[in-house]
Amino acid sequence: MNGQALLIGATTGIGYALLAIGLVLVYRATRVVNFAHVEIGLFGATLAALVVSNYHWNYWLGLIAGVLAGALWGAAAELVVVRRLARRSTVVLLIATTGLAQVVLLATLSLPDVNAAGGYPVAFTGPIRFSGLEIPTQFRVVDVFVQSRVVALLVLALPAVAALGWFLKRTRYGLMIRASASAPETARLVGVETRKVSTMVWSLAGAFAAFTVIIVLPFSGAGLASTSEPAGPALLVRALVVALLARMRSLPAALAAGIAVGIGEAYLIRNVTDRPGITELALFGALLLLVLRMRASDDGPLSIANRAVIPDAARRLRSVRAIPVVGILAVFLALAAVPIVVTAPSQLDSWMFVLLLGAVAASATVLTGWAGRVSLGQYAFFGLGAATMLLVSGHGTVPLPFVRSSLQPDLPFLPALAVTGVVGGVAAALVGLPALRTRGLFLAVATLAFAVVMEEFILRQAFWTDGQATVSRLARPVFGPLDFRTPRALYYLVLAFLALVVVLSLRLRRTGSGRTMIAARDNPSALTASSVSVTHVTLSAFAFAGAVAALAGGLLTLVVPTVTLGHDFPATDSIRIIAVAIIGGLGSIVGAVVGALWVFGLPLLFNDSTNVALAASGVGMLILLLYLPGGLMAVGDAMHVALASWLQRRFATSEPSPRRARPPSVPRHAAPRRASAELGLRLRSVSVAFHSRVAVDDVDLDVREGEVVGLIGTNGAGKTTLMNAVSGFVPSRGRIELNGRRIDRLPPHRRCRLGLARSFQSAALYPGLSVRETLMVALEARGRSRFVPSLLALPPSSRMERAKRSEADEIIGFLGLGAFADRSCAELSTGTRRIVELAELLASDPSVLLLDEPTAGVAQREAEAFAPLIARVRDELRASVLLIEHDMPLVMRISDRVYCLETGRVIAEGTPSEVRRNPLVIESYLGVDERAISRSGSRPGAPSGALRVGASDPE
Repeated sequence: MNGQALLIGATTGIGYALLAIGLVLVYRATRVVNFAHVEIGLFGATLAALVVSNYHWNYWLGLIAGVLAGALWGAAAELVVVRRLARRSTVVLLIATTGLAQVVLLATLSLPDVNAAGGYPVAFTGPIRFSGLEIPTQFRVVDVFVQSRVVALLVLALPAVAALGWFLKRTRYGLMIRASASAPETARLVGVETRKVSTMVWSLAGAFAAFTVIIVLPFSGAGLASTSEPAGPALLVRALVVALLARMRSLPAALAAGIAVGIGEAYLIRNVTDRPGITELALFGALLLLVLRMRASDDGPLSIANRAVIPDAARRLRSVRAIPVVGILAVFLALAAVPIVVTAPSQLDSWMFVLLLGAVAASATVLTGWAGRVSLGQYAFFGLGAATMLLVSGHGTVPLPFVRSSLQPDLPFLPALAVTGVVGGVAAALVGLPALRTRGLFLAVATLAFAVVMEEFILRQAFWTDGQATVSRLARPVFGPLDFRTPRALYYLVLAFLALVVVLSLRLRRTGSGRTMIAARDNPSALTASSVSVTHVTLSAFAFAGAVAALAGGLLTLVVPTVTLGHDFPATDSIRIIAVAIIGGLGSIVGAVVGALWVFGLPLLFNDSTNVALAASGVGMLILLLYLPGGLMAVGDAMHVALASWLQRRFATSEPSPRRARPPSVPRHAAPRRASAELGLRLRSVSVAFHSRVAVDDVDLDVREGEVVGLIGTNGAGKTTLMNAVSGFVPSRGRIELNGRRIDRLPPHRRCRLGLARSFQSAALYPGLSVRETLMVALEARGRSRFVPSLLALPPSSRMERAKRSEADEIIGFLGLGAFADRSCAELSTGTRRIVELAELLASDPSVLLLDEPTAGVAQREAEAFAPLIARVRDELRASVLLIEHDMPLVMRISDRVYCLETGRVIAEGTPSEVRRNPLVIESYLGVDERAISRSGSRPGAPSGALRVGASDPE
């Protein structure tokens, strides 16, 4: 690479570094990746060009105006969006910034056209004259020609980075920013107003974004005929790669990384000119490695608004249960009437395109709304489906490796469509592999980069269409008497496909496969502890979503007059697909269809206006996120509740009540299990270390069959860490045996399948599932639901579903949870959640129970009843129990033996009375106050062992 290319790469890399610095500032302060960063910079740059070119302002005044505009956008974003959504997860904030990006782009396109025929304004157009001196702004050094725009970039950018570094390190406000980023809670305690600091950071980042785009745009060669060309996901991906190379922390590292990325890109462009998009492919590979290297951040679960609750009395009415079905039929009947109103073939093509995008949005709902994996690449699978359909239908050639030959497939319509779906599913599963290591913000970043690679590299390969840039649509099929060659007939074929996607998705949601997706989103640790592999659930969700999107893309080749693979599937539309899902109601399949009609159908009523499209998606998404998190379906839910209440009042006496079922009972064993000499759980020399800190140190522990073993110790003694090691949630050294079989090398879900079950301190359960569904998830330990049979209602899925529902109802009746069976777990009190957690253990039918503080958060009078309840569950399961509990009366009353830990080591072991008298235990944990040790907490007149399900708890 010669010196000229090196200079171009370095100066381009400085621009990437400046954009990355703004991303780093925002991420360090608020843990949000701002996807509107480039668009904010673009608005400031367009405004600067407008005032300089159209109104003949001085360049420096234009620069100041653009930078101030960027700062104002940043402040507005923080005040209006970030601050209002501060209590939501950072993933929701990231999605909000994608909507903000479209709003800012709409504002940019609404500005007057810029009269910049000579290119974007530059700081220096000739020599600089100062005090009689003339300083050249372009010159030659050996064989390298340095242009004035390069000089302007260096003169402006490097001092700006140095000034920002000085501001952060040497000024009072800079110290406040750094303190808030490092330890926000501590910063609040010492009087730092973190909200003001957050606004300051967003303003500073917005200003820096505008400054960057203003000084970098002259390198694009664009004349601002379309100001959106230099921006977009491709530029954002480059900035993200640089920011990740700097580990989202260091500004000097970001500058060095930006220069390195720019030089590497220049090298690829110069030496690999015959492969379009090779730079994007290399950046995607680098970004993927960087994302996997990043420490998993606590982004919080993707919060989905809870659906409205129908009163129990109303839910029993058949007419109320039929309301959702009637609503779905009404939507599809309205869609079926479109060809009656719209008769022009081109307009029908547009409406078919909307229906296909509704199917793609439904796939995004399954993946993001149900499985909780934020994907910004669903539109890429739509494009992959179109490309595959063209390839296998005779328009392309498949190169065969190793034999220097090729194959030109020419399959009939249905086999070609089937191959398209398989290719989409397999490709999506491969893209989903990083989701096994990361989720939330950085998974969204990786999937956006994949969408850019699909647009710029994969779909531009010649083999898809034998090198043809544009391909006419495929011949429309004929199946005997069914002729789909007319636009109206094809419309109904596409509508039938959308209806099939909706029906299959709704069917999937009611099966074990759908429930485990929701569980994986809400509480992956609890799902793993219920014997279900989160890996399998995640990859199944990706494969299903990819297959649906690819099938929609395959049908697209019948709809549009021509297909241009390298142009028709931009990465920006993947962001709009997420907007569709959110506007409709993330988590609702029918909402995805309604959202597609809003985002893509509404602009058709305004001559396919770009501004209307951006407003419908960006503004609509922000309004709904801020004020109606449930999306448009929340309005439908409210109407559903109102109608159900009216029907209850009007017809409750006229409709027969459902037949009362016989009270369920759980078959009990002939006699409680007694402790035997056989070991249910055996630990030998088990140790756990986190870097240099040893949390569990050489622990030996035995739990015999049918025995209850208490594990006590101070906070931080290593009790929960030891339980995590036994259940497989933290790596450990030593030997762990379950019923004589070594399990320390097995993943958590396989340990559960062998008979190990555990509870958690938080009792979080699955907020998106009802109590009955939660128990049916736990029953997966007895019989796993298979994805394809569940989806297609193939044997034995229906029989297994009926059996699981029956078993769940028996357990609900056994523990007295009947009043809460259809309630969402999010609505339950702590005490009731604890009982549901015990019910989960019953459902999984384990041989060894690990109970981690089962009475945490429960009032003392309610906690008293847990001792007989735990004993009853133990006897019912004939299981062994390892119990962590701070309630000493409960531990001493229920345990056969007790272990005491201190700083990760066992300091005492024996019967409760022996451990209670042990001097080391007294000194370390119990103390010498006998009243504190033996408190009972029972109130006069309270019946022993009475646990009131659903009682209010002091939370």
